[in-house]
Amino acid sequence: MFRSADAHRKIVLGGLIIAAGTDEWDPAEIVGSLLLVNEQLAQHPGRREQLRQKGILHLEEREAARTAAHS
Repeated sequence: MFRSADAHRKIVLGGLIIAAGTDEWDPAEIVGSLLLVNEQLAQHPGRREQLRQKGILHLEEREAARTAAHS
């Protein structure tokens, strides 16, 4: 059970890399950008909610575009 949950989590995280348009980035660039953001959020924790809202909007727009394309 744990292995399938772990595999699912990794698939979801990979999908988020694609959704962000960073799937063509070098893996070190992806990790470096996440580390940088994590450091900045440690200094300004209120920005995490701003990033969350931006992410929600982006994912909703992607889903709406995908739904419209299949209609």
